[in-house]
Amino acid sequence: MNVRLLCFDAEWTLYEQVAVAAMDCQRLDVAKDCVGVLSKQFPGSMRVGRLEALLFEAKGEWADAERSYALILENNPFDQIVHKRKIAIAKAQGDMALAVEYLNKYLELSAISQLTKGRNREEESSELQSLAAEALLKDYKQRAPLKEALVTNLLKNMKLS
Repeated sequence: MNVRLLCFDAEWTLYEQVAVAAMDCQRLDVAKDCVGVLSKQFPGSMRVGRLEALLFEAKGEWADAERSYALILENNPFDQIVHKRKIAIAKAQGDMALAVEYLNKYLELSAISQLTKGRNREEESSELQSLAAEALLKDYKQRAPLKEALVTNLLKNMKLS
């Protein structure tokens, strides 16, 4: 690997790590600067999008964080990090019913993910996979009808539908 490329990658990783550490320490000005630099360098990046949403969370701007996470999930419905963050937001707001709803959704997606990776060999039933895929597709028809084709293609690529 090229030493220059390695240094380049390390620089951006460092910006990301400093942003998260700054949020943990409530140095939101530093976090905002780091996220801004990363946003300019990697426009449209989902990874940077997650950082932007984390910054909204750190500021207590729950609605903006939720919107950011919803956009990420429209393009990647299986993003487990985002699902975990949504659970954390609901808990932080004291909405335990919503946290449980989000947790159930996360567990459903996690089960689908495990089935596709073959981790649950004892549960390889194609019927179980098919039911899980149908439930996910039905949910996305309601939440993001314009993304139905994307989810359908994802499920086909994972050989679930």
